[in-house]
Amino acid sequence: MLGSYVQVFNGILGYLVLFAVARSWGGFAPTALGIVSFGTAFVGMFSIISDLGFTNAHIKRVSEGQDIGKCIGTFAAIKMVLTGAMAVVVIAVLLVMRHTKYAFHDASKESVVYVFVLYYILLSISQIATSTFNAQQRMAKTNLSQAAEVMARLPVTLAVVSAGVVVGVTGMGAVAPLFKWPGWLEGFRAFVASHAVGALAMTYIAGVFATLITAFSMFRGYKFSKPDMAVAKSYFKFAIPTILISAIAVISVNIGRVMLGMFWPAAEIGYFSGAQRISYFIIAISSSVNILLFPLYSAYHSRNEIGAIRAIAFNSVRYVSMLVMPAIAFLIVCNRQIMFVALSGDFLPGANALSAFAVFVLISVVSVPFTTMIYGMNRPDISAKISLVMCGANIALNALIIPRNGILSWAGIYGAYGAAFSSATSMFIGALLGFSASRKLAGASFPWRSFLSHVTAGTVSGASILIITQFVPITRWFSLLGFAALCVVIYAGALLAMGELKKKDLEFFMDAMHPGKMAEYVKEEIKEKEK
Repeated sequence: MLGSYVQVFNGILGYLVLFAVARSWGGFAPTALGIVSFGTAFVGMFSIISDLGFTNAHIKRVSEGQDIGKCIGTFAAIKMVLTGAMAVVVIAVLLVMRHTKYAFHDASKESVVYVFVLYYILLSISQIATSTFNAQQRMAKTNLSQAAEVMARLPVTLAVVSAGVVVGVTGMGAVAPLFKWPGWLEGFRAFVASHAVGALAMTYIAGVFATLITAFSMFRGYKFSKPDMAVAKSYFKFAIPTILISAIAVISVNIGRVMLGMFWPAAEIGYFSGAQRISYFIIAISSSVNILLFPLYSAYHSRNEIGAIRAIAFNSVRYVSMLVMPAIAFLIVCNRQIMFVALSGDFLPGANALSAFAVFVLISVVSVPFTTMIYGMNRPDISAKISLVMCGANIALNALIIPRNGILSWAGIYGAYGAAFSSATSMFIGALLGFSASRKLAGASFPWRSFLSHVTAGTVSGASILIITQFVPITRWFSLLGFAALCVVIYAGALLAMGELKKKDLEFFMDAMHPGKMAEYVKEEIKEKEK
């Protein structure tokens, strides 16, 4: 639960960054965010090259107890070579695009793409440390490293948006500075305002640099040996079959935004990214569960404790489902109110995408324990096949649904909504395949009774909120938070009435979310020295 705790904190800070841009730049905000989001996705597609499955190989070998010094030295050498190769490939592609005059709709800005080349270089280097933390289940160190990024990016973003935007940048009129800057900084403010999108992209560099510094400050004391050929061969043996999985995972995360850039203006990517960012609070839980479970599954599998693996998967699904369901219900029934209050009226076209992302998140969090089990039980071949089907489905659906005249345009499903819908559908396909495979591998079972109880309670709470808001509208942030809290209360009451929420469950969540216990755990973990 520590990962979820910190990830939610990161999500709040990340949301504040988005909120600052949305409220400060008005109608230009979706376009600016769309251009930056496209840049992260475009270069993100090539970040496959900087990994090629070696991060998971490192986690696997370290969690198995191999010599950590040799593992770190070997992984660092491999990572640096692959990161350099990624940078060379992206730059070469950009030069070819410039020579052939190929461009996406209006979302690609070459300068922004170069900024994100640097971003992914720094991120890849930081993963040398954070992947080692993950392998040892020292999640506090990983989470603090991730928190450093958004903590650094928030004040820099506030400075950027406060500078305003000049007319030529927006194409729709100037955005005035939020306040009068000191005279000696006026030249700098004018430069930022005339390069607003590039400056917004540079805030990511400030963030990832903070991650790099934080991660390696906690990496001191770890053994760091010369690269070892035997260890390298072991890494290659595990990584090569997983290259396809790693590649597909990266493609699946970024393909929606890249394909939106093929068919739509940058603003549509902004709507998509705004909805995705709001749903990040729940997506973070899925990410945290994945990071925690992989080394656990790997360790139990090495001891052939299959029963323990089954129990972990079953209980993980039950708890994450119970935790996220009221949020899912609230996102679906109050999608427009959330987009309006949490961002601005300029992002209302992304309301339906938010609902689709809510469904995507629900499928994701309940499937992660099973899909991660396959990987942890050393069957990357099965994971590769599932990932290939998911990615193929996602690309095909995006191509068919995203265009304005797509196959579901008659139902209003296209653009940002279509991209989110495609993501949810492909995730559902992958979830079915993952559960089927984990059932064959370890006899895994799905907690159907609990899950259906959660869905029922979520439906009751969502319907109740929908009815109430017909009489009491949500117009301000405090009313939004109040209705969200009411949704949780109704949900918990419904679970209690069905006998699904028990005392031990409440004690589990209270312990997991207790700030004092979390602080003590983080303090102890950071102080612990590597032997």
